[in-house]
Formats: sequence, C-alpha cells, structure tokens
Amino acid sequence: PPAPTPNRSPDRPPPTPATSHHRSSVTSRAAAAAAAAASARSSSSGEESSSSRTRGRKGEEAAGDKQRNSGGMKRVLLAGGKGFLGSAIRRNLLQKGHKVTVVSRSAGSEEGVVSWDALKDGKIPESDVIINLAGAPILDMKKPWTESYKEECESSRIETTALLANAAVQANKKPGVFIATSAVGYYPASKTAKFAEDYVSSASLDGWACGLCHKIEGAASPAADAGI
Repeated sequence: PPAPTPNRSPDRPPPTPATSHHRSSVTSRAAAAAAAAASARSSSSGEESSSSRTRGRKGEEAAGDKQRNSGGMKRVLLAGGKGFLGSAIRRNLLQKGHKVTVVSRSAGSEEGVVSWDALKDGKIPESDVIINLAGAPILDMKKPWTESYKEECESSRIETTALLANAAVQANKKPGVFIATSAVGYYPASKTAKFAEDYVSSASLDGWACGLCHKIEGAASPAADAGI
C-alpha cells in the first residue's frame, strides 16, 4: 500500500477535488448573476431615462401653460398680414406661441382671418396688440403715381388706420399696444442732407409721400390720445 500522505491520517480519505463540471456551474451562476445585475441596471437606467423624458415633456407643457396664464401669450390683430412684411411677422408671432388674427380684403373660410367688412361696424376681436400694415403698395413700379393711384394709396392706409384706432379706443378691453406704419417718405428727398429722428417735416413743402405719412400718423392719433 502507498505511504500515507504527511499531515493526514491514513484512515481519512483524501478530499474530493472540484471537478470541471462544478467549476463550470459556479462560473455559470456567477455570470448569470452578473448578467442579471447588468440587465437590472440597464432596465433601471432606461426607466430613469424614459421618466426623465416624460418629466421633461411635462415640464415644457407646464411652462407653456404658465406662460399663457401669466400673459406671455398675446392676442395680435394684424391688418395686412398676407403681404410681404405681414406674412413674415405673422409667421414669427405664431412660432413664438402668440395668437394671430389677420385682417384681409379676402378672408374666405381660412382660420384666423377676418375681412375688413366684418370690422366696419367698429367691433374688433379682443386683442392685446393691434398692428396695421394694410395699404396699396407705393413702390409698385407697374403703378405710377397718378392722381387716382395716389388716392388709392391714401384711402387704403388712412381709412384702415382710422378704423382700427377708433375701434381700439371703443373696445371694452383696450389693447395695450397699437402700431401703425408710417414710411421713410416722411423725410424729404435729398442726396446730401441727413435727417435725425427729431426732424419735423412739412406736409405741404416736402412732397406727396411726406403728406401721406402725416395723414397716417394723424389717423392713429385717437389711439395715442387714449394712452394706447
């Protein structure tokens, strides 16, 4: 018989070494536990990410509601909102979350558009801001300044400005802002002179365009006199 192993009783059987199957089982359980933990962390991270996105969307919605409730959103009545300048202003206001009602000669069934005929009784939609850009184009090269076309330019600007200004004054809830366009024609033509903001032109001496600007500003005066 073989000699007994030192430090071990000859009657005690040697310990059974761990088999490769046993080691594989331990390794598999450890790997499974690690994978489960990783999956749990990934799931938790995904839930947190999803939750963060949800909270972010809700926060944006709440911020929008807060803006509207705090008066951040304005109701704008925009006359001439289908023109070159008016269409750009309308688009910009809508992108910023404001409510825009356009006044146009042709309203049709388009949403957010009313006709001038609907305003002739002096009643306007409740508005925080009124902007008037209406008027026949002065610099249309196909339309020279004949006497008849000058009259069209004047009536399309002066009458619309006066209608909106008086309607603003008579409104139950007056708008906070009234904007009526004038023009660079307020200043006389010159190749050398420089004109400052405080320059006062003469409607009778500085030409027809200057006189038109004075009339437009005069038509807006009721709103200014009412503190709008």
